[in-house]
Amino acid sequence: MLRKLAGALTAIFLLALAVPASATGPRVDLSIQWNHTNSPNIVYSYTVTCDPDGGTGETDWYMDIWIACDDLRQAGGDLDQMNGLLGDCAPTANGTLRTRITGTSYGQPVNRDERWPDWNCLRRAYGYLFIF
Repeated sequence: MLRKLAGALTAIFLLALAVPASATGPRVDLSIQWNHTNSPNIVYSYTVTCDPDGGTGETDWYMDIWIACDDLRQAGGDLDQMNGLLGDCAPTANGTLRTRITGTSYGQPVNRDERWPDWNCLRRAYGYLFIF
């Protein structure tokens, strides 16, 4: 009897370990906003979630959410590591585009407010998070 109980408890424990991370929510959950700095009152926004992949970026902006999530997975969820996947580019103090990215990525908080000189630079830095 004890042997069966121990076996059942072991099986339950092993199943609990096998539950994927997405069972507790997405591994990446980002809210993204952008606007042209000469139009600060016109702000565009969308969401990106990964594992499971989805968000309003897919439906509202027709972005390839799976590619954006693959970029994030390749970078281990670190947005700084995404810079360089398509070529290096850095934000500037007086760029023409402003971006705000908030949320969580692989358990780490994300809170970025940056300015970019142009779309090409922004897309080189963040890849498919801004390609739609």
